[in-house]
Amino acid sequence: MVLVYFSVGMALGLAVGWKVWGSSLSLGPSPAWQAAYQLSQAMVDFKGEFLVRVSHEIRAPLNGIIGTHQLILGDLCTDPQEERELLGLAHQSSLKLCHILDVLLQVARVSCGKVPLAKESVALTPLLTEVQQLLELPAQDRNLDLQLLPPSPEVWVLGDPSWLRQLLIYAGSRALTVAGSGPIHLCADGLGDKVRVWVDYPVASPEPAHPSLGLSPGLDLLTMRTIIEPMGGTFELSVVPGTNYQQLNMTFPRGNPCSDPGYLLH
Repeated sequence: MVLVYFSVGMALGLAVGWKVWGSSLSLGPSPAWQAAYQLSQAMVDFKGEFLVRVSHEIRAPLNGIIGTHQLILGDLCTDPQEERELLGLAHQSSLKLCHILDVLLQVARVSCGKVPLAKESVALTPLLTEVQQLLELPAQDRNLDLQLLPPSPEVWVLGDPSWLRQLLIYAGSRALTVAGSGPIHLCADGLGDKVRVWVDYPVASPEPAHPSLGLSPGLDLLTMRTIIEPMGGTFELSVVPGTNYQQLNMTFPRGNPCSDPGYLLH
């Protein structure tokens, strides 16, 4: 008897729910519902793309480790020296894999809120100068001209000092990775309550495949986007019309000048 009452109740509940759902469909989805759906769909697509990139990124050094060990275990080395060289290659692949995992774990902790991002006012010109100095030697090694066009000293940015520095390094390294012949410009300017930072660089054709800071250019971009958005910023990669230049644009909330530049705290 209890089972019968339960079945009748379930049927009535489903009938009422179907009627309410059908009436809501007849009215059409609300703008808020559409916006929420589009946002959730975009997040699903983004996470799917990120997962594909991560899987490819991890598989490359892992295959290197497996391949070199297969050669050693299969007694395919002609002498101990060759075996030692293969072990060295496997060790390099292991270090690269650890570096990739460290970066991904840091990004994952930030994106899920386990590591809160600081909000401090950071003097932008000294920070950009430091990043240029860090990237100057890699640029010279590739015969590239990295030029800094700093903003006025009054331009400060609001964000996490350590991640701001890392994001600028990622942006500059992306430029060095894919750049062809021509100068690379690291620029910034204040736009009302926002600060825009961008990198102009000529793109080689085809784009080189060597990694940037241990990450591929594609994963660099996804990593930057994952960190910038929780900081209240935006990220965009575009092509400069009529040229072979790409432009990597980042915007951040504008900070208030203070006596203690936050970038020194990293």
